Amino acid sequence: MRCFSPPPGATTPVTLTFSLAGDGTVSGAPQVVAQGTAAVDQAFAKAAARAITRCAPYTAAADTVTVTFAVTQPPGPVVSSPAARPTESTPLDIPIAGGTLTVTIPDGLCAVHAERSPAQATLWRAFTPPPQRGAKLLALAIDCPTLEQDEVGGRPRPRRVFTLLGGAAQAEPEPLEAYLAGLAERFSQREPLTDRFWQNPPAAGAPMVGRDARAVYVAQRQLRKSDGISVAGISGYTLVGTTPLIVNVLSMDGSDIDPQARATVAAVVERLHHSPSAR
Repeated sequence: MRCFSPPPGATTPVTLTFSLAGDGTVSGAPQVVAQGTAAVDQAFAKAAARAITRCAPYTAAADTVTVTFAVTQPPGPVVSSPAARPTESTPLDIPIAGGTLTVTIPDGLCAVHAERSPAQATLWRAFTPPPQRGAKLLALAIDCPTLEQDEVGGRPRPRRVFTLLGGAAQAEPEPLEAYLAGLAERFSQREPLTDRFWQNPPAAGAPMVGRDARAVYVAQRQLRKSDGISVAGISGYTLVGTTPLIVNVLSMDGSDIDPQARATVAAVVERLHHSPSAR
C-alpha cells in the first residue's frame, strides 16, 4: 500500500510496538521489539516503522499496540495487535431500546468489532446498511480465516457472513404472533415460493420458506453474470420487545443456500428471545 515500501530480500519478520494518541495518531516513534540481524532485515524494520506512522490514524481498543510485519506480506494495512486477533466468538450482549440482546455467533465465524482495528472498521462499514433502509448493523461476523487474512493486509471476499440488523423501535408494542403474521403475508405476496427458485440454473429472489413461533424465514439468493451465485442464505425476521430484528446467515463464496442455514438462524433467534429484553 502507499504506507509500506519494504526492501526486497528480507528474511525475518519484524515486531514493533507503538502508542496511540487520543485522535488515533502515533505518539512518538515506533519501537522495535524483534527483528533480524542482517542489514536488509534492519532496513525492513525501518520501513515498517515508517509505515506505521504514515498509515495513521488508527482505530484500536488499546493505547499501546504491538504489530508484526511478515516478510511475505503483500501490500496492505499493517498487522493488528495480537490482542485484536480474531477468535471464536462468545455470546455478545448488545444494548437496544428497553434492554439488552444476547447474540450467539454461529460456529466457525468470528465477530467483527469496528473499534479493534482499521481492517475490522472497514469490514463493519462495508456491511452497514445504507440510511434509506432504516436498519442498523448490531452485530457482524465472518469466517475466521478471512478475518485473519484481513488483519494481515489481505482483502479477500468473506466466504460466510452473519449479520444482525435492528430496525427502529415500535412506538406501540405489537404481539409477536401478529407481527409474524403480517410478515408472512407480505413475503408470500411479494415473493411466492416456486419450483423455479430451487432449479438449476438458480433464480434470484427472496421467497419465504417457513415460519415458527419466533420468526419468519426467507431464502436469499443474488446472482451475477451467467446465473452464478453471488450471495445465498437465510434471513430470519423477528421481534424482540419493540425492536424488529433480521438475522442473516449468508454464503458469499459462490455456493448455494446451506441446508443448515435455517437451523443456524433459528438457533440465533431462539437465543435472542431468551435475552433480558425478551423476558
